[in-house]
Amino acid sequence: MSGIITNENERIKNLCQIISRNIGNRKLAIRWKNKEVENTIFENCGIKADCYFSLDMKKCQQADTLHQSELYGKSDKYYAVILLNWNKTDYEQMFLGGYKEYDDYVFFSQQASIIQGDDKLNHYEDFWGNILETKSKVNVKFLGKNSRVTIGEDVKLLNNLVIEASENSEIYIDNNVIIKHPLIRVGKYAKLHIGRSVNIGAFYLCINEYGTLKIGNRTTIQNGRLQTGRNRSVQIGKDCMFSWDIVILPHDGHLIYDLKKEVFINNTNGKCEESILIGDHCWIGGESVIMPNTVIGTGSVLGYRCMAKGKYPNNCVIVGQPGRVVREDIAWLRQAVSNDESDLFSIDEELRKFTQK
Repeated sequence: MSGIITNENERIKNLCQIISRNIGNRKLAIRWKNKEVENTIFENCGIKADCYFSLDMKKCQQADTLHQSELYGKSDKYYAVILLNWNKTDYEQMFLGGYKEYDDYVFFSQQASIIQGDDKLNHYEDFWGNILETKSKVNVKFLGKNSRVTIGEDVKLLNNLVIEASENSEIYIDNNVIIKHPLIRVGKYAKLHIGRSVNIGAFYLCINEYGTLKIGNRTTIQNGRLQTGRNRSVQIGKDCMFSWDIVILPHDGHLIYDLKKEVFINNTNGKCEESILIGDHCWIGGESVIMPNTVIGTGSVLGYRCMAKGKYPNNCVIVGQPGRVVREDIAWLRQAVSNDESDLFSIDEELRKFTQK
């Protein structure tokens, strides 16, 4: 690896210098316990936390934890370190409590910034445990901790595409991939895997927390939308062809309640299901919708404006709303319709693999 981008690490060091310069003889009070931050402050400043503070009354029952209001009017006795992303209300409360930013407290939290990696700066690590390994030009925005992004060779992320990685997310994009949509969102503990030589157009990708999306090698997607929903999985096989305005819905989006039975009829209670599975070498026609808990067999074709829901066999044609099988034992080719029958029926070994039962 040729270099390490240290913008975030430098910012953390600067914050430690501010603490060291301004704390004087005051006690160091940290909002919420965090050993990682405490160790960093001690290593850079030689200062240990004297106490903690919180807005949570339960946490304040601990002997070493004050309620935040107990610090107000005592900026001469305490120097405060804030660990959470904070809002205007927090700022106003500290200001009314007699605390000035930097002079009496610092905001010690992650600053979301776009990391620009390329073949010269292809390795990034920060204080929060995030790692970027890339062999291509890429823009990554880390929104949390302990995420890993791996980008292969000759990957083209067009339209200034930004990959947003939340806490503990895993993102892998293989070689020779092209993506044109300007934003990919990957939530907490979510996983995104895009195989080799995949081509994705204006197709919105959002992998929600604990969700998983896998796209196989050589799959092409024109445009549309996929949002996994929480704790849901979508697996798309290799060599698939998606047309325009495709919508993939692994979840209902909102809860539906049965008034008589007094239960939610679409709540998975946190169970992870294989929500949508699309086999290898499937052709998904224009304006199609793929609904939750659907399996489309290898080598199958989804007709124009089809709404697929349920389990469908290999090598079939599916049409209608809801989708129904109208023909079986078929195979299809990417090449356009031709008058030359020698082209139409020249099924090579690669295609034969997709026609096996």
